[in-house]
Amino acid sequence: MLWGIVFLVSTFLIVSTPLVNGFSISISGANGGSAVDSEITYKIGINSELSDKTILTFGNVVGLSKASKLTSPLFGGSGDLYDYHSAQNKEGACATVWMSAKNANSWTYSYWAIPSEGVGLSDKKVEVGQKVTIYDADSIHGHASAYNSEGDRADTCTSIDQGSLVGYSHSAIATKTSAESKTSWELATGEGIWSCPNVQNKEGDSALSRAEIPHGTIKKYSSSALATKTTVNTKQNAAYIEGTEKSNTLGILLESTARNQEFDEAHTEVHVSTGSISGYDDSATATKSKTDASVNIKTASAKNGYISNMVWGRHYYEKSYDSLIYDESRGSSYVSLGSLDLRPRRTYAYQAKASATPWLTRALQTQVCQKGSQASVSAYAFNYNFDLGMAAQTWRPNKGTIYSSTASTSNSPGAPDASVSAVKYIGAY
Repeated sequence: MLWGIVFLVSTFLIVSTPLVNGFSISISGANGGSAVDSEITYKIGINSELSDKTILTFGNVVGLSKASKLTSPLFGGSGDLYDYHSAQNKEGACATVWMSAKNANSWTYSYWAIPSEGVGLSDKKVEVGQKVTIYDADSIHGHASAYNSEGDRADTCTSIDQGSLVGYSHSAIATKTSAESKTSWELATGEGIWSCPNVQNKEGDSALSRAEIPHGTIKKYSSSALATKTTVNTKQNAAYIEGTEKSNTLGILLESTARNQEFDEAHTEVHVSTGSISGYDDSATATKSKTDASVNIKTASAKNGYISNMVWGRHYYEKSYDSLIYDESRGSSYVSLGSLDLRPRRTYAYQAKASATPWLTRALQTQVCQKGSQASVSAYAFNYNFDLGMAAQTWRPNKGTIYSSTASTSNSPGAPDASVSAVKYIGAY
């Protein structure tokens, strides 16, 4: 079927051109120096006609106006999808989003763009975003990226193999001084689920959070990445995560890392080999003088596997993250064939925090273990002068137990170096 559609709305031109096995729609326009570019590609079988599974419902396309906003109607179809949108202003702030799906049973999506009114003013923003639902695709990929006028960047990325993505939304927002990207969804299922908000500023501070599940489900997930000249931050949280271990994998993997221009590093890491997590959130923040990372878990279960957690703070002396000369404070915990569960007056079953500066590293954690075949909590601190502090506790929990650990190193000018570790038994229930 050969056909074409031309819409002229405000200063926008929307053109559809025929392809051998599909069609492509391009949108471009300008308003006071701002620009919006869009490209949408639909792929249909070579011998296919437009059907009830490949429907274009344009509705009323809102062009650039005093509100400086472009909003699309809801599109729907099946098969392959590629959708790209970008907005940029005179100050150099740029926001980009794109979405793709391969061989999907069905998909629907809409998008929006704000090219910014009053181009050149430092308090004005550019923004683009998409809302998508995709069922039963061979692969799904989404990316939101924002650059501000100062060279700071924020990204959120999503990938799914052999799965579905329901109620997905992402956006990129940029101004002269900030870059921000956000992602959220109601349900993701698949043979592989991966999400990674990451951020870096021009000064060299960076932060990253990551969720990776080789086979499973993530419900009610959200993540964000924010960059400015002085601070970078990533966050992610999920209401429920379930995963199974596969060959050469660790099952559920969740982590957050913050690094700064002074070569300080803070890191948290959670593994569940075969099991689930309810109520998860993490955060990583870096400034010139400090890094922080934290993680909270309400409940976790590994009836047929294990739960392993780690947290550390480091300062590298050779100005390289590959260097082996650093101060480190570390905490770790482990539960085999068991669970972490909430107790009265406890907000989380597991909490950990790490921080690092050139003069101090610190790692803290608290674990509420309900049951298991074996459990352990350990703390470790080591500085470049070979001062070492270690503490550990291993037990077979036949009832609920609460332990905490602390580790720290100090290297303050005029004060003696020190490395201190401790594991504390808080109580049983």
